[in-house]
Amino acid sequence: MLLLPKSILPRQGVQFDEVELKALLAYLNSTFTQVQAEVMGRSTGGGMIELDVKPLSSFLVLDVKKLPRGDVEKLARLFDRLEAEARRLDGVDVIENVFGSELAKELTGRSDVKPGVEGLFNTVIREIDHEVARILGLENLVEPVRAVVLEMARRRQSRAGEAKREAVKGTEEILELRKPKRRRSGARGEGVVYRTLDEFMKESGEGERE
Repeated sequence: MLLLPKSILPRQGVQFDEVELKALLAYLNSTFTQVQAEVMGRSTGGGMIELDVKPLSSFLVLDVKKLPRGDVEKLARLFDRLEAEARRLDGVDVIENVFGSELAKELTGRSDVKPGVEGLFNTVIREIDHEVARILGLENLVEPVRAVVLEMARRRQSRAGEAKREAVKGTEEILELRKPKRRRSGARGEGVVYRTLDEFMKESGEGERE
């Protein structure tokens, strides 16, 4: 079997060379993995997906050890392209960098989306999807699976938007009931750390491997 229900976390005694690891990372960035995350994960208030350890252990993962070396190398090259494109876009923490400007507008309903961005989903990830489908003999499922992921992402973003509107509405009602207080001086806010794909790879130690 090429797809196995197994944890995506490393197991003791399982060793991957660099090419195999990149091939696995390509699969984990595919829409075939994203649809599992959408189904098994929980939507947070900010529209992100939260995954616990238990559903991760049930993910269907591509067994790169059983693939022909040529397929492994092709997936690895696609991951290299994905990483390079993510770096060129200055990270994947902005929705238009992932889905492109037009899809980002549809998913979020926002008008302030950066224009002219094609997005990883429409370029390299699409190529990864087609390569994974070819390997698994599921070519006819590529577009349906991508459509399902987009619909689930759209619903998740919609719920996040509704939650934010309700939070703002509730805050406005509270403010109307409270008497104005004197403004206190001082800085607000806490630092938030954002990591690009490249930074994540460096932190995990993979970026230093030759």
